[in-house]
Amino acid sequence: MASPKKPTRAELEKRFMEMTTRLEQMKREVELKKRTMLPVLYLMPVGNDEYVVGGAKSLTAVPGMQLDSESDAVPIYYKLLHPRADFMSLAADLERCLARFKAPGSIGAGDSYIIPFEEGKMWVDIVAGRYFLEGIDDSLQRKEFMSRLVTVFTAIERVSFGLAETDESEDAADEIGATPEKKKLAKKAEEAKKIARFVSERCAVDPNAPPIKKDEVLGMYRIWAKGTTLISNSLMVDHMRDKLGVKTTHIGEPKDGIIAFKGITLKMDDWEYVPTDGDSKVKRFLMEQCEFGPTQKIFSRTLFAEYGKWHEENGWPAMPVSEIQRLMRKELKQCPIVCSATNITIGSEPASGWHGIGLLDAEPVAEVKPVRNVVFRYGKTVERRMPGEDGEVLNTWPSVSQAAKALGIAPYKVQTTIRSAKPDEDGAILAFAKEKVSGDGASTSKS
Repeated sequence: MASPKKPTRAELEKRFMEMTTRLEQMKREVELKKRTMLPVLYLMPVGNDEYVVGGAKSLTAVPGMQLDSESDAVPIYYKLLHPRADFMSLAADLERCLARFKAPGSIGAGDSYIIPFEEGKMWVDIVAGRYFLEGIDDSLQRKEFMSRLVTVFTAIERVSFGLAETDESEDAADEIGATPEKKKLAKKAEEAKKIARFVSERCAVDPNAPPIKKDEVLGMYRIWAKGTTLISNSLMVDHMRDKLGVKTTHIGEPKDGIIAFKGITLKMDDWEYVPTDGDSKVKRFLMEQCEFGPTQKIFSRTLFAEYGKWHEENGWPAMPVSEIQRLMRKELKQCPIVCSATNITIGSEPASGWHGIGLLDAEPVAEVKPVRNVVFRYGKTVERRMPGEDGEVLNTWPSVSQAAKALGIAPYKVQTTIRSAKPDEDGAILAFAKEKVSGDGASTSKS
């Protein structure tokens, strides 16, 4: 019996290719069948730039979808969801997002929306993306994605306030996973960029201009940026000095005067209250009873109470406080020359309020500066001693810097320890040596 003929190499390769092709086809068929059974969120055109949106339990349930053809009968955009997704709720969310685009009439079973196809696709992605984000179980991964989203929404918020767009989103994204020191440097760089933009938009160099209070410049920046950081003050001074050659000076005596910038002016031509389409009584109150400026500030409770009093004095019925708050906040949040703050200080009292607005004819409140009980002088003798009037002196140094060097700490920590009178592990405290009065009446330090 003749042995079977062995297939040639070419025949084996051909069979292998046929089997591979068939396996790939079977795999695609299985995947397609599996995908068609998943819930879906879709956007389907019904006219020129007019679409209906909705959700379905599977692709086969989407009207107009033809899976057995090379292409769909209509260019439907869809997002597949997890098997247990509540597609009806997601479709309702999508409809809420597109409410502003709703067409005057309805087509078919549901409402239609007039919107560019690309923008409609993006809204589908946003609604589905939020659903997928909520379903991420890994807390670190979820936090990373949310951090990136917050950066994007912050940029959107800046645009809505009419502020310049920035490339901070990329910088912030790079911060994820960075060390605390790198994050601190990144935040400092971000604040420096904002100050540079503010100075470019709101300041003009004028060597002949009279000094302008530093608080006025920082006040305008606070409103422009919708808040400041702990380093905004120092960064503003650095920018004025290093970038513009503007140095600080004093209005009045250097000891008690006001710190100011000499050589710049603020662009104030458009810094005025422009009423919006809000409540006419609120607008009238703000125009007649209030003044606006970078250094103005007022507690929310004071502003609301004054409006309520003014409202009744003009013959209108008393209003609930909640309604006053709603109307006033609605108007002021649309005003670009004011900003709200959870904690402002007027006199010595802190409370929530508004920067950029104050009452006309209000009595000025003097700012209470903290009184220092200890006057620090680097040349004054420092003692390490036991507490009490006659406590034993353990160590003595001729200056703060010498004490810091001997103790291995920074000079400011020496000063802080003296101020707090905090005992060390041996129960000793740091203190300045008491001054003696010499025979001629001059005071001298104990050495």
